[in-house]
Amino acid sequence: MIIHKDDGSTHPFTGEFLEIIENEKLVQTFIYDVDVIRDFPAINTITLVENEGITTCTGIIRHLTKDARDGHLQNGMEEGAAQSYNRLDVLLEVLKQS
Repeated sequence: MIIHKDDGSTHPFTGEFLEIIENEKLVQTFIYDVDVIRDFPAINTITLVENEGITTCTGIIRHLTKDARDGHLQNGMEEGAAQSYNRLDVLLEVLKQS
């Protein structure tokens, strides 16, 4: 996947699924595919738990080292994650209306 930003920059990502449990859990590698950072994949685990009709989504990102974590954060990972969750909120509202 490549993200194209309004400023003309591009941000390539790669990864692979390690575990999929339908409606429960997704584990994947997450690689910001640019020099230096690409050598430090993160492991992204998403769990879904339903309780009384409400589903809670929990995401945990594990990095190999503190430096790898800091590198990802300094390159916009937090902003990108927030944008992704905001878009998910919008999609879920649309689906709820269907």
